[in-house]
Amino acid sequence: MPKKFQTILFWFDGAFCESIAAQVVTILRPQISTAEKATLWEKVESLQQAMAVGNIDADAFCRKAVDICQVASDPDRLQASILQSTSLNKPFFDIYRQIAAEHDPRVLVDIPQTWFNTLIDRWQVSDAFPAVRLIFTETFHLKRMLPDIAYYIPRAAGRNMEECILVDPLQMRAVALHKLGLVSTAYVYPRRLKIDLALQGIWKTSEDIYHPKAGARTNI
Repeated sequence: MPKKFQTILFWFDGAFCESIAAQVVTILRPQISTAEKATLWEKVESLQQAMAVGNIDADAFCRKAVDICQVASDPDRLQASILQSTSLNKPFFDIYRQIAAEHDPRVLVDIPQTWFNTLIDRWQVSDAFPAVRLIFTETFHLKRMLPDIAYYIPRAAGRNMEECILVDPLQMRAVALHKLGLVSTAYVYPRRLKIDLALQGIWKTSEDIYHPKAGARTNI
């Protein structure tokens, strides 16, 4: 890894699995239109981020999510459905695992620890997430995620801000954190992420790709 970045950090929700917010909308309001889903997702995602930074707990999240979606559903049943339906994003996990074999990454676990433990046990990948690598953002107890979390993440990783690079499934958050000085790359799809990480010297590849700084195609 280049000297500039000593630690690569991966957000969990939305990267290792489909986002909790997207799943809630699918579970509670499966029949609504795509446009309605997008609007509802934004509201539930805001709620999820409040849970991610410890502003509300899992029970409150489920209660509020049911209210936001305006359905007559049991919050406990919603929680059970989330834990049962959430599946591992294998292509992303494979990238993480390969990087972990050569570097010492950190995972920003932005879902409740009990949910996280349940999921990795069910996926049978617990060995890929040793405790030393995990940063549970709910322990930050922030009133808001941005901009506050930009300063908590490096501290939790034991690094200065300029020594960290984040892989973020939320493009708007990635841009916001980048502007705050915490370098972030948005996860869109696996090949794009590999290219982004290769340009930082983190992912090894012999692929001939366009290097934006060189202004030409280059072999990394």
